[in-house]
Amino acid sequence: MSASSSDRGNGASSDAPRAEARGNGDRAGTHASAAARAGEDVPSDAGPDGDRFEIDDARREVLDRHARYIAEHHGRDVPLTARQMFAPPADVTPAQGIGLLAVMGMVVLSSVAGGRALNSLGVRGFALVMLVPAMVAAITMRGAPATASLSANERATLLAILAIAVLTGSELAIQLLPALVHAAVARLMMASLQGEESLIERTARVWHPLAPDFIRPYCRKLTVVWAWLFGISAAVSAALALIGWKQAWQAWCGWIFWSVLAAFVALEFVWRKAWFRYYGSGPLDRLLARVFPPQATARGRRSMAYMRLMREELARRAEAHRTSR
Repeated sequence: MSASSSDRGNGASSDAPRAEARGNGDRAGTHASAAARAGEDVPSDAGPDGDRFEIDDARREVLDRHARYIAEHHGRDVPLTARQMFAPPADVTPAQGIGLLAVMGMVVLSSVAGGRALNSLGVRGFALVMLVPAMVAAITMRGAPATASLSANERATLLAILAIAVLTGSELAIQLLPALVHAAVARLMMASLQGEESLIERTARVWHPLAPDFIRPYCRKLTVVWAWLFGISAAVSAALALIGWKQAWQAWCGWIFWSVLAAFVALEFVWRKAWFRYYGSGPLDRLLARVFPPQATARGRRSMAYMRLMREELARRAEAHRTSR
């Protein structure tokens, strides 16, 4: 989920823009520095095709954190660090954040239900292990809206299935666990589309709070695709468990589904880069920039314009912090 999920200017799992302050040889940085010395405020910019880019309060706060870091370390080209970039959603409490981590843990653990873990621990032992993240999620997510967490019915059903597995040793209960977890993930993704930000966009903005607003339509479509993938997996794994095709169920839950996801993540990464043409400085990004040059499309030019605005604003704020010290 995070792979696709990180999308910031590139889509759900995109690289953060290397917001950086250039030296005096950089025309944009010099212009912004001059504006800072004159006490001017750099206005919102427009892309080459008429797109307006607004620097809202959330982006200003991120830029200020990075600008202070640059000013304190006297760096002209300092990349954003994870500490500076990470911004938990304002409407998610720490307890709910722990609950979401517990859900992700259940997604991972449920994928090994048909493998060596179940064979080693047995049905009851594996169910007891799964009860830990399930109870954490049930407790910490109470009161959270159903569009941002597991619903009360989903939490109750999950705990009931695990309790049945512990009390009776039912292997079928454990086999239904991946279907339940995947169905809950699919439902959660589709429910997030009711709000302004989809789950993929929210995930992208947690890690990359400077993500431009024009990623929103892409993120919404990608959220639907991820929801369908998990929904199909829930249906297939439930059907195989109920029919009793244990080996096929083990293969699907153990490696087939995750291989499909891995292939999709790789394909979506390349597609996202070609769509937004929003590149970082890594070797793969440099290669893709040669294959899909940003200047060749309107979306690529828009991405370049947005990056330029962020760099100009960062240079202006860093210079302001330096002169105020």
